[in-house]
Amino acid sequence: MFEQWQYTITALTAEADLVRRELAVSKGILKRLDVLFPFGCEFYARSRVFIGSKPILPRSSKGYATGNGFPVSTGDIFESMLDDIPILTWEVWNEDEKYDHTLTLSATWIAEEEQEALKAELRKQTSYLKEIADALGGKPIELKELI
Repeated sequence: MFEQWQYTITALTAEADLVRRELAVSKGILKRLDVLFPFGCEFYARSRVFIGSKPILPRSSKGYATGNGFPVSTGDIFESMLDDIPILTWEVWNEDEKYDHTLTLSATWIAEEEQEALKAELRKQTSYLKEIADALGGKPIELKELI
């Protein structure tokens, strides 16, 4: 699954006055986050993303992501988003004295339904590998060791 949000942060928004947005997402496993800083930001626009109080982008709660013409990414991660109402908290501010900047946050995750399909496929493959290991006289691996 994929979701995307944009926010235009006005000029002269200090970190002390940052804008905090709570973004509801589907339950599942968060695979990747990207914040796109378009050309012209010149590293003035800044951002942080949290799951609850846990910093995700960047991993330091005191740090921030910034850029100019490129996305800043978490890379591949696997963060559980299985709360009753899963929320990403997106903090943005802009120290540019003259220009507003529009940032784009993208999230990719595995939905609960997809997780069940992946678990079923993993069980099937594990069973197949167990048959091969048994045929070769090896010790089979239990599924719970892989999950």
